Amino acid sequence: MHLKHPRSNINIAKKDEPTNNFFALDHHQFQALLESRGGQARNEDQRDIQASELDVVEFSKWRTWKERFLATVEMNSWSNARARQEMAMCITGEARDLISSVNLMGAMQLNQDFRPVLQDIENLIIPSSDSDMTQAQLVSAKQEPNEDILKWRSRIRTLWMRAHPTQTVAESEDNRDLIDLFLKGLA
Repeated sequence: MHLKHPRSNINIAKKDEPTNNFFALDHHQFQALLESRGGQARNEDQRDIQASELDVVEFSKWRTWKERFLATVEMNSWSNARARQEMAMCITGEARDLISSVNLMGAMQLNQDFRPVLQDIENLIIPSSDSDMTQAQLVSAKQEPNEDILKWRSRIRTLWMRAHPTQTVAESEDNRDLIDLFLKGLA
């Protein structure tokens, strides 16, 4: 049995009654249909998760901001254009000055993938892995006399990540060269 919606001509199915009419689905049926197709309904009052601001140029802040920004884009299901717009709004201060040469909002590029823009920014912020100074710091690093083993581990991993900016923290955990440098530097 179908009932008429009071403000329209749409028929509404009673709960648990099978229907072939898409417009006759109740909220739970509609949610199940969306989920079965890989989607998820959003509440009308549900707001986007806001991307955090990046205002200072530091290696660790950049890496954290980038990971959070990518997660925010995915959670909000933003288009490439929206991701570029949000990125342009979130990068401020010293960071904005440094990346002024990167075209964040080019009209011809607005709908193109935003990830290469992140790579362009990263190339400006993070020192090159070929940098003699970065490599020399990593290779010559030693545990300080009063430095406990956890602080030494953190410090050598931070140096490693600066020297190898494209590698994730998870990838560095099993890296034999990093483990060797850690062991070699123990006091």
